[in-house]
Order: sequence, then structure tokens, then C-alpha cells
Amino acid sequence: LHGWPESWYSWRHQLQHLSAEGYNVCAPDMRGYGGTDAPVDVESYNIYTLALDVVSIASYLGHEQFVVVGHDFGAYLAWRVALIHPDRVLAVCGMSVP
Repeated sequence: LHGWPESWYSWRHQLQHLSAEGYNVCAPDMRGYGGTDAPVDVESYNIYTLALDVVSIASYLGHEQFVVVGHDFGAYLAWRVALIHPDRVLAVCGMSVP
């Protein structure tokens, strides 16, 4: 999960490497970034909705459980995904955060 004000493109090198190693990887633009919808309603960006976006993407890709990696604000979201959906998250990696 990317940081602010980044996009999936920040992960392009990691996507190539991990895919070549046989991992199924995904680096989505988070809600309101890149080519995603940008709802006007502030409540559309609450942490529960953003966490549901992440697990919904994993479900769409066919993964009941997954490892989530986040950078900057993406790390905050990654940790929250694990707290809100502990049955779905196998591990969390938070990078470049204080």
C-alpha cells in the first residue's frame, strides 16, 4: 500500500521482482489516488472503509489470507487492516514510518 502522495507506481520494481519469484502481488492505487474513484464524502475515506477496500481486493484476486505491506500512510492502513481483519492477514510489513 503506497504512501502519500504516491501511487501503485512506487512499487513497480518490487512488483516485477516478486512476480518473477512466483508471488501473486498487487499494488493498488488507494481510494482517491491515481485512476480510482474519489468520493466527495469524507466518510468514504474512514479507516474501516479503506481496510475493506484492501480485503475486497484480496478476495477478488482469490486470496482468503494475505501478507500486507505498506509504506508511509500505507503502513498505517496495513496495520489497521490486520487489526480490523485479523483472520485475513498473515503478516504485516510497515516501511518508512517513525
